[in-house]
Amino acid sequence: MLFHIFNNSSKNIHPMAGRNPDFEIYSAKAQPFAQPILEHIRLLVHRACPDVEETLK
Repeated sequence: MLFHIFNNSSKNIHPMAGRNPDFEIYSAKAQPFAQPILEHIRLLVHRACPDVEETLK
C-alpha cells in the first residue's frame, strides 16, 4: 500500500474533505493491532496538512 499526500493549498476545502473512504475499508481489514496505528498516523497527517488528499494504490 502506498499513501500519497497531495497538498491542495489552492483549494478551499474542509480539513477532513481529503479523507478517502477506501482507506477506512483498508484499515478495517488490517490486523487489529495495526488499526489504531493506521488511524493515528492518518490523524497526524491531517493535522499537519489540513488540505491533504488521500489516495491508495
